[in-house]
Amino acid sequence: MRVQFPDEKTVPGAPIVGAAVSFSVVDGGGTLTTLNAVTGSDGTASTALTVGASAGFNHVSATATGASTAVLFTESGVVPGPTAVVKISGDGQSGTWGTILTDPVVVKVVDAAGKPVPSAEAEFQWAGGMTTASVKDGRVVFGQEFAKGQEPDVTVDVHGAKAEDGT
Repeated sequence: MRVQFPDEKTVPGAPIVGAAVSFSVVDGGGTLTTLNAVTGSDGTASTALTVGASAGFNHVSATATGASTAVLFTESGVVPGPTAVVKISGDGQSGTWGTILTDPVVVKVVDAAGKPVPSAEAEFQWAGGMTTASVKDGRVVFGQEFAKGQEPDVTVDVHGAKAEDGT
């Protein structure tokens, strides 16, 4: 983000050259590459924002020596979509016909950075069946009865992310 402050006293409308500029994150989290800068010959100063970890707005304020008002930037942070489903627990179980397995099948849905995706819908498929479950805080728990002797290959699909779980 680049800011330019107009001179309000000496040469009205001309940019202020050599002014100290302070940038700060007002809300939404995030980090700035530069907190303090000096305007150049074109009267501008700049910084870059890495948006916060949560979806929503990030506001950044810029103030300059000699300027009567601050400039407020509004940027949007979006939650990245899921890219992978990671097996957490419940793999390799066996049980008696008609009973629920001792431990649920638990997977974690993550984005490209390996961070949990807060909400999504997971679809569990196996030979002869399918069910859908909601993902909460990047995790989904799946419980299903399988007949004795069945060795289902459970496939988990999450909007663009896919993993095979041989439970």
